[in-house]
Amino acid sequence: MKHKIMTIVFCAILLAGFALNVVTPDKDISFTERRPLDQMPVLNKDFIFSKDTGEVLEEYLLDQFWNRDGVRSLKVWFDRIVLRKSDSSGLYEINGHLFKMDYPLNENSVIKAADKIKDINTKFLGVADQVAYSIIPDKAHYNPLKDKYLSLDYEKMESILTEQMETVSDNGQTRIPAMGYVALEPTLELDDYYYTDLHWKQENLKETVEAIWNYFGIEAELDMDEFTVKDYAPFYGAYYGQAASNGNGDQLSWLVDEEIENMIVKDFDEMKASKDIVYAEEKLGTVDSYELFFGGNSPLIVIDNPSCETGDRLILFRDSFGSAIAPLLAKEYSQVVLVDLRFLGYEYLGNFVDFEDADILFMWGQAIYNDSTMIRQR
Repeated sequence: MKHKIMTIVFCAILLAGFALNVVTPDKDISFTERRPLDQMPVLNKDFIFSKDTGEVLEEYLLDQFWNRDGVRSLKVWFDRIVLRKSDSSGLYEINGHLFKMDYPLNENSVIKAADKIKDINTKFLGVADQVAYSIIPDKAHYNPLKDKYLSLDYEKMESILTEQMETVSDNGQTRIPAMGYVALEPTLELDDYYYTDLHWKQENLKETVEAIWNYFGIEAELDMDEFTVKDYAPFYGAYYGQAASNGNGDQLSWLVDEEIENMIVKDFDEMKASKDIVYAEEKLGTVDSYELFFGGNSPLIVIDNPSCETGDRLILFRDSFGSAIAPLLAKEYSQVVLVDLRFLGYEYLGNFVDFEDADILFMWGQAIYNDSTMIRQR
């Protein structure tokens, strides 16, 4: 009798789940996972007799499962409370901040990243003015309990990189500019990063911007009072969905003034719908609201600032962190060129970028240095 009751209960749960899946409308996208969801395929003859029918239906049912986010949250709860794990799928939470375990430090990758920077310097930057590099610390570097969790060793990465760069010198034939180091770590702290995302907050970058300006000889201060701060909430960062978080998300803010609004942007990614703008506000509320900044990643973006008449130019080799800081840096440059070597091989730079008399900054997050294969050569 006991086994019959258990069987009946089990079947009832299956039927209830099936009924809920049937009556619940399908969703187009998952904001928490920041991706589109599979939709119901067209049930025609070709599909029914296709060898991929089972796989396609399985992916659709998994994506459209009733209360999918609740089930994912249950898994996280089970990992942390029942299994007593310090993380779930490599993500953990401290004081509301979500962190991702990125480990171990790949020393060979850091060396190869340095080699690629030096190769670019040798091939293209002989006509440049000043050349510098920097590391954007992963937010886990500022975790007050970081000694209890696996993370990239920022100090070790910095040491390897600076040691490798010291080998750069004038070879007597071709001018190879010496490269300096812009230390960004002292200008940042944990609250300068989003709770649910890996990126930094634009409104908190005053010290970082000024450190870069000052290195290149620009004696200026960023007047935060001159900006209008615009806000959007909730912003669900990259870690929010991965951690199956049930929190309220972040507030995404961006800084606006007349000078930024008058900047002229040329985006060379012809595939992007959002082009030629600093802030693509139509991206708010989409799968990735961080694409507010320039409409998302792009291999090459040129920003002209008519309000700055110095003629100074900055070439910024950047990753997605560069999108938020670029409009602020551009306030003291007549032109800023954003180059993303994740999408553009550096051997082709001579066809697209003029380096003459420009300031050059290589500025990537720790993850890029730790996986230098993302820095494309071709």
